[in-house]
Amino acid sequence: MEWRRPATTSCILMAPEVKIGEQAVNAEVNFKMPHNRWILWANGPRMGPAVLFWGYLLVVVLAAIALGKVKITPLKTYHWLLLGLGLTQIAPLSAIMIVSWLIALGVRKHYSITEHRLVFNSIQLVLGAWTLVALVTLYTAIERGLLGIPAMQIAGNHSSDFYLHWTQDRIGTFMPQPWVVSLPLLVYHLLMLFWALWLALALLRWLRWGWGCCNSGGLWQRGPLKWKQVRVDKKRDARHGKESKSPR
Repeated sequence: MEWRRPATTSCILMAPEVKIGEQAVNAEVNFKMPHNRWILWANGPRMGPAVLFWGYLLVVVLAAIALGKVKITPLKTYHWLLLGLGLTQIAPLSAIMIVSWLIALGVRKHYSITEHRLVFNSIQLVLGAWTLVALVTLYTAIERGLLGIPAMQIAGNHSSDFYLHWTQDRIGTFMPQPWVVSLPLLVYHLLMLFWALWLALALLRWLRWGWGCCNSGGLWQRGPLKWKQVRVDKKRDARHGKESKSPR
């Protein structure tokens, strides 16, 4: 037996109380959420969807606390936390790349290598390419936050971002009553807009600091040019020596 019922969207949406009169098996409850809702939490029978975003957010908070103790960057704990909140909308490897880019700039400033020209120039080239990739990745995070749907990592029992599916093997006389907490999608986009504005202002300061890190000890070592000049001078001295020894 299948029963469908339209429901008005609210912050807390709960399945209606349905009495079937006797025990049953393989009961299923499905929520087809509208695409203008931001799902924050889902609860119901054990075989159902789970919002995995909150576990990921806990990892971000712990990482921000740890990174706030690193003194080689000007970022404080709340900087790392705000940055991490926005980066939850992109792949974890991309977020790690941005964090490691900021740490690499701090390492470059405090532990510059000036004795080996080839190593020094190679590090400068890597940091330059790394900066370009990091800026493109930040742009992608802003674009997804402002134009995309929230990456809440909803999974379990064939559920997806807007389709929630619960299953219970055995029930009593009443159907399961799962519930969902959601907000209008406009709230998410406004929060991401504020984050993008904060990131734009913070990024200006971080780029000035990054330029100072890359310029610490010099921006580029021009060893080969000096060697060529010395070689030309030696040839010139040798030619003048021969001219001075030739008889008049």
